[in-house]
Amino acid sequence: MSLLETQNEPWLNFVAKVGWAYYLDDSGRASEAQALIPELRQLARQHGNRFDRLRVLWTEGRIWRSLGHVELAEEALKQVRAGFVDAEIGYDVALVSLDLAALYLGTGRIAEVKELAAEMLPQFAARQIHREALAAIALFEQAARKERATLALVQEISSKVKDASTRRTPVEGD
Repeated sequence: MSLLETQNEPWLNFVAKVGWAYYLDDSGRASEAQALIPELRQLARQHGNRFDRLRVLWTEGRIWRSLGHVELAEEALKQVRAGFVDAEIGYDVALVSLDLAALYLGTGRIAEVKELAAEMLPQFAARQIHREALAAIALFEQAARKERATLALVQEISSKVKDASTRRTPVEGD
């Protein structure tokens, strides 16, 4: 972080700090990540757009989930998901949906996992989503339908979707 020229590149500073908060949370340091949220909100307001504000809320939702604030996490993740659905940003919809599924699995809400998974597959099949990401989402949907979805599976599917999103090769182009 100290190597970034934050004064010349405020948006780069914002992106780096969002990533830092995400990785702090991911590595079990949610309280440290939470401490960054006020600054991230301010940076998003000053230098970002609505998608940047959604990414801050997404990070905040993940942190709340880690800290055990289920209602706050659910509300944040649902808002983020709705924003990305409206903007038709397929990969981010898939990833935030998987974060929401992890929340539901962690609280034993299997019916909500099944409902979420059932919504995901048709939504992505209609878009130009990389074949591997679509297959991963289909696998998640099948596991959820059979009540065999686990947090480990959600993490694996999320990783596959993230990998596929970096390729951005549509199904029709394969």
